[in-house]
Amino acid sequence: MPAGAPGSLVSALSEARRRAGLSRADAEALAELGIDVGAIVERVEETHGVGALAGDRKDAGWWSGRLGFSREAKAVLERSLRVAVARKDREIGDEHLLLALTVLGGVVAEALADHGVTFTSVDTALSSPAPS
Repeated sequence: MPAGAPGSLVSALSEARRRAGLSRADAEALAELGIDVGAIVERVEETHGVGALAGDRKDAGWWSGRLGFSREAKAVLERSLRVAVARKDREIGDEHLLLALTVLGGVVAEALADHGVTFTSVDTALSSPAPS
């Protein structure tokens, strides 16, 4: 599948989840310290099953019926608000969320950048006149 295909983006994010959310940069930094993240993931998955580090446990215990936001999700929402205000927009839209995701760093920003989606490329696309 080509690097720009949606499936490859999903695959990149899924692989990062498998590494417990570590970005490639995190894994490389750990490798420089002699820690092989891939080997750790394999050993954990041998014992606990594929995706054990993904954090997608369905049996996480009691649920109040009200979902909370992770620290990262709150940061994206806060940054999207700042982006919308800076662009003088009156509401937060999906474009503001996408712009926020591209500047906050981490796994999602890395996967988007690998597919050519950066703050600059999205901002340029939004600023360009719509085709007639």
